[in-house]
Amino acid sequence: RYAVSCSAVRVGNLQKINTDYGYESGDVVLRETARILRHAIRRSDFLSRSAGNEFTVLLRQCDGEQAVETMRRICARINENKFFDGRRTIKAQITWGTASSDESDSEFSADKLVATAAERASQEPDA
Repeated sequence: RYAVSCSAVRVGNLQKINTDYGYESGDVVLRETARILRHAIRRSDFLSRSAGNEFTVLLRQCDGEQAVETMRRICARINENKFFDGRRTIKAQITWGTASSDESDSEFSADKLVATAAERASQEPDA
């Protein structure tokens, strides 16, 4: 049995981007965030859009420590990126949270892993 980790990545300022610049600009930020995530993870990992402003990343054979380091690196890259919508440069404010099957003494549950990662993404920018 190997560790699996789940990370929630949230574009925290998406509503402000949509309000200030329009939904097309928000869509650019979401598409580019997804592209950066997709290219930064391994082929064996899984990426999905789980909510309007949130992505879920499933990291196979990756313990909690490795997941935190991986997501810290990827999310720093997204936060440093300048998104261009054709008219202006936009900065995203990414928050994220990670949970791993190796951090719990209880039974492994995929639902619990996803929920814990999402909760941590809403609480701390670097959890």
